[in-house]
Amino acid sequence: MEINRTSFQFKDLIEKSKKILIILGSEPSVDVVSAGIALNYGLKSVGKKVHLVATSNLPDNTSVLAGVEEIKKDLESKNLVISLDYEKNPIDKISYKMEGKTFNLIVKPRKNINIEEDYNLIIILGTKNLKELETYLKHRDLFESVPTINIDIDESNFRYGKLNIIDTEIKSVSALVSLLLNDAKIKLPEKSANMLLLGIREATQNFTKVEGSKIFEAAAYTSRSKEEEEESTERPDEEVVSTNLPKDWLSPKVYRSSKVS
Repeated sequence: MEINRTSFQFKDLIEKSKKILIILGSEPSVDVVSAGIALNYGLKSVGKKVHLVATSNLPDNTSVLAGVEEIKKDLESKNLVISLDYEKNPIDKISYKMEGKTFNLIVKPRKNINIEEDYNLIIILGTKNLKELETYLKHRDLFESVPTINIDIDESNFRYGKLNIIDTEIKSVSALVSLLLNDAKIKLPEKSANMLLLGIREATQNFTKVEGSKIFEAAAYTSRSKEEEEESTERPDEEVVSTNLPKDWLSPKVYRSSKVS
């Protein structure tokens, strides 16, 4: 992967977006969950509205991670509420039409007035094929109308995104996200750095299974970001986890799954 070129495109898409949807892959690992939470915090820190979604089960151990409560199970609530600032976006006409069992509400703004879209960008983590995602199957129109960034480490990835950031050598989605943010010069808040470092440790079993130098580059960047953030504030940021991690957190294990809260 050419990190310099892709990071420029990544930064450009982020800067052009106001509201970003982050989707975790089917049956995501602790590494992927950590990367998703870190991106959620990181993008919010630069003024973006972010919605973090995982429609499948999460590993049990992720329940102790701070930020896991922000992971939602779908894009919408049961009641659909459309709010428009009428003063800023004068409306010319409201109509509707039925297409089979689908109800389409059509809001036509006055001439030369643009109504902001719901999502401007979708970032998908650890998913080789869009068809694996329940979110895609339920909201296909959204995926067809909004740019998608595909971030993965699986060599069998289908390269379905507008921007595909695939690195099959690094073996950690958190490490890949770390290098991407570093090269795009997006400063990490401490909470993001903590989560990325945790994901890297989990993916490499506390650095005992490492191939190449990229893992250490990513870990060094997250550690440096954390230290810089700590030095710039008088009070420590909130802990990464709500309780102490189990002693066997980084040992080899098989995860059972639980429903997303």
